[in-house]
Amino acid sequence: SKLTISGKNSNHSLVYSRLHSDGYRENNSSNRHNFTWTSAITRNRTLINLLATYTNMFAYIPSSIDWKTFQEAPQKAATNWAATKGYEDYDRFYGGISVQQSLSKNWQFRISTFGHLNRNDELRPFNILQEKNHFLGFRSTLEKTYRSTRATLRLIAGNEFFSENYQWQTFQNKNREQGNLLSDNEELRGYNNFFLSADWNWMEKLSVSASLNYNQTHYNYYDHFLTDGNQSGKHRFNPAVSPRLAANWTVSPATRLFAVVSHGFSPPSLEETLMPNGQRNKSIKPETGWNFELGTKAKVGKSIYAEVSAYYMKVKNLLVARRTADDAYM
Repeated sequence: SKLTISGKNSNHSLVYSRLHSDGYRENNSSNRHNFTWTSAITRNRTLINLLATYTNMFAYIPSSIDWKTFQEAPQKAATNWAATKGYEDYDRFYGGISVQQSLSKNWQFRISTFGHLNRNDELRPFNILQEKNHFLGFRSTLEKTYRSTRATLRLIAGNEFFSENYQWQTFQNKNREQGNLLSDNEELRGYNNFFLSADWNWMEKLSVSASLNYNQTHYNYYDHFLTDGNQSGKHRFNPAVSPRLAANWTVSPATRLFAVVSHGFSPPSLEETLMPNGQRNKSIKPETGWNFELGTKAKVGKSIYAEVSAYYMKVKNLLVARRTADDAYM
């Protein structure tokens, strides 16, 4: 169902949806409710966008089965998950607001802030997991556009900040009731991105884009379950600098050529920096890589469109998970 309210300078929308499934497999039913609110408000040179969404979900978990069971009875749930009637129950809220302000002499300023609240309970054969997390972030950009009779140049400078608090505990599963505490953890994680970009377009035939991003990521880990020792500590990764250069050339109205050279990175999550025994792996590093791509887009005749591209990617410190137990990875 949807409710829409429109005014002279504003539009608002509320959408509600419900999804229910009995599931094909055993222990597989689920029920989800979702509410989403969006607003767009315009005042002179100011544009305000608002987004808020709330989700309530309860779903039983059939988990994975072996190959023989999959061939003979794929509707079956994993024996241990079916026995304990394992499930996931969560409430999640996301919200964000963005303000765009047009200034004089082709200047434009944008700022947005966003947040998230989450509560999750999961009943599993080997334990009961309880999670809570919330985060807050903001992003701001300042943009300047230069125009001439033949070319357009757009310059952008900005910053993005993100901070999250994540808490998780595990308890003994005693006949689907919460037993003794097994672990109690808290993590503070955050990053800063500073970026610059320039987009140049010449007569709608040649466009070149160049950008540079600087990232600093850190994790602070607190071990509140001290029976097996205190594993608390900080993990700060070296700053990552990522450039990007792309070009697009219109050879003819039906054919375009493009090329991209870019650098990327992906820091491991705190869970990935922990060993199965809870100790921190201080030697783990972010994934980094270079991507090289070359291609063409063309229209053949009136009804055929083709795109062909080739790329080469070189990655260092690739993160690969290895499962060591039901709920343990390295």
